Amino acid sequence: MKHQESESEYPVEQARSTRDPDFYYHLRTFEVERTLFRIPQHYLEESEYFRRLLKLGPGDKNVSTDTSLPRESKRTAQVLEEITVQEFRDFLEVLIAAPYHIECKIMATPTSWVSVIKLATRWRFDTLRLIALANIAQGEDCVVRLAVARQYDAKMLLQTALEDVLQREDALRFEEYSTLGVELAANVMRYREEWRRPIEDRVDEKGYKTTLIKRIFGDGFANDVAKGEEELAALTKTKP
Repeated sequence: MKHQESESEYPVEQARSTRDPDFYYHLRTFEVERTLFRIPQHYLEESEYFRRLLKLGPGDKNVSTDTSLPRESKRTAQVLEEITVQEFRDFLEVLIAAPYHIECKIMATPTSWVSVIKLATRWRFDTLRLIALANIAQGEDCVVRLAVARQYDAKMLLQTALEDVLQREDALRFEEYSTLGVELAANVMRYREEWRRPIEDRVDEKGYKTTLIKRIFGDGFANDVAKGEEELAALTKTKP
């Protein structure tokens, strides 16, 4: 006999599902160099820039209208300009892992920590910026650290970067002039030459370095070095 379905077996109205308060994620789509990324929204909410961006809807500025995008992303992908796909990948790798960092140690291996500090600084992710700073301080060479210190206002990197530039045997290579910029690179070379010039009775070594920095790099640069030392000392005191 053919089974007859009853209304009791298949009720007309099913009970409405509810969203779990902790594990139901709102995904947002971003486009970088015609590559799409879908990211849980809550990772982005530390940044005021992204909080504003997340309020935009179709038709607003920075919302893609590219009809060649996949169907589910047409007119919903928010465009992030003036960055590369690789920079954004590096940033996201650290962003997703950041909640689990211990004293800025993190289970993430971006291809470049400079990409991370670049975007963390631009978008005001303060926690990511500190993590990136800590890893740049430990893992990058002195020229990269000096460039980062100047480009991204990371004063706490200045003193040790200058010291390491001073002590290394090799002069700046051609590509390092590009990294630092011509003016800063020229000042670095002058600083090395002045420091290595033999001077009798150089008793106050730190004072002499400070004088050289002021004379060669300028008062503003010297003040940044001093502020960086203070910031580093304060950060060290806060550690257990």
